[in-house]
Amino acid sequence: MRFPHKGRGNGFLGGMTKQFSIVVFGQFFSQFGDNLFSIAIAWYLADLTGNPLLIGVVTAVFNVIPLCNTLTGAFADRHHKLPIMLSVTVCQIAVLGVGVAVLQFSSLPVVAALIAIQVACRIAGCFFDPALTVLIPQLVDEDALQQANGINQGVMLIGQIFGTVVGGILVSAMSPAVFLIVNMALYAVTLICLVVVRSMHRERMDDEDEDKGHWYAGLVFISKHAVLMHIVALAVIVNFALGPILSMDALWVSDYLHLSSSAFGGIEAAFVVGAILGSVLTGNIQVPFKAKMLGALFLMGLAVGVMSLFPSFAVSLAANALVGFAGGIVNVALYTIVQTYVPNEMLGRVSGALLALTTVSQPLGMAVGGAVADAVGLRILFLAGAALTLVVAVGSLAVRWDLGELRKS
Repeated sequence: MRFPHKGRGNGFLGGMTKQFSIVVFGQFFSQFGDNLFSIAIAWYLADLTGNPLLIGVVTAVFNVIPLCNTLTGAFADRHHKLPIMLSVTVCQIAVLGVGVAVLQFSSLPVVAALIAIQVACRIAGCFFDPALTVLIPQLVDEDALQQANGINQGVMLIGQIFGTVVGGILVSAMSPAVFLIVNMALYAVTLICLVVVRSMHRERMDDEDEDKGHWYAGLVFISKHAVLMHIVALAVIVNFALGPILSMDALWVSDYLHLSSSAFGGIEAAFVVGAILGSVLTGNIQVPFKAKMLGALFLMGLAVGVMSLFPSFAVSLAANALVGFAGGIVNVALYTIVQTYVPNEMLGRVSGALLALTTVSQPLGMAVGGAVADAVGLRILFLAGAALTLVVAVGSLAVRWDLGELRKS
């Protein structure tokens, strides 16, 4: 079932409430801070170690954490969403505060401290994401879901652009402790937004939504629907293939393009700009869901392949923008399908399980990719990942995707 909606005329776009606008505004600041910090860690690792194996393993550890979404999705189904999001934001601010103290007053190596802080913040974030996914359908009309998801993704990505560009420029001029303090301030803005939304929006927990089913119910739901199983299989292969590319981008810029952290920030920003355009424009791409998904995967593989064959700043910039554009299309299309057809009382568990399953191979790809890059170089690794992505996208054309089976559930 879906929640009733009120006050649609008050939103900044038709079918969306003021509460949705405020939640999205808060997301901008948290994403700004997240990417500011992530850019700093990526560049410190590349600059201080220059070791692709180490970078691959550390990035893999970061990306194992989303597997927790299978459990946290069940938590989101059973509890009010806004208190979860508020609690997570407070915890992240506290972790960053402890991090500042550790960096200032302990002898722990900077890189080790930053990694520990990032792991703690990401674990807390695993509770935030499923709660937000379940909350959005309460704040917008069903026929506005795709537009709302596109706006939410787009605004979050704009925040990432700010974090990426500012981080790339300032990483060599600011101490890690200052990065953490800035991130705390940005999270504080998100916290204020969530407090305001909670004062305006009263969540309902109907009997169905209080379902006490098992935490793995989302996995069971996915296993019963062939179209979701095929999407998961696609994601597992593609994330394994392209995972190393996402973890080795700083090393690609510094060792292969021989450019500075500012150039790295620019290339990362190009990825985010592309993702914004993909997120916002996906609703205007009037093609079937399957064609949209496979076309996006084909574009990813083609872009990475060209980048590996022609290593230059301009080509890397364009390739990252195209990969981001394709990723934005995939994310919004998939979120909308899940929010539209999955029963409300199962939404947290199914979305959490999907996130966990579709990213499960990425850490492995990053770790294996680090070892492979150490042996054969990044260009060959990137080219192999691109080729595998193209083969999978083309091979999936023959598989039938029946969204009707989701409608019947």
